[in-house]
Amino acid sequence: MPVYQTYTDFSRKGTLKCYFSQANKWIDYEISFNLNREFTRGNKIALHLTGAEQETPFNKHSQKGELDLLYKFHRESHEIFSITGWVSAYESQQELKINFQLYELQ
Repeated sequence: MPVYQTYTDFSRKGTLKCYFSQANKWIDYEISFNLNREFTRGNKIALHLTGAEQETPFNKHSQKGELDLLYKFHRESHEIFSITGWVSAYESQQELKINFQLYELQ
């Protein structure tokens, strides 16, 4: 995930590819990276990623997948502290969803 980049006005637009093994294909998302202007209660840097599945000639279905991820970084080292959220897609009108919960172990 390209999270280490320059954020003009605390935000940035981009694209992301995510592989869904249940559908055996890659899904493209248009995403917004939004860097919080203040540190979290735990004194972490927070980066919120949101987005929606890109429409292509091959996926013109009415329901679109979405993406919602929250990255938290250590304030001093900028190393990843946690990643939480989910990514979804639709295949044959059935929602496919990947939930993420990654935490630093002490």
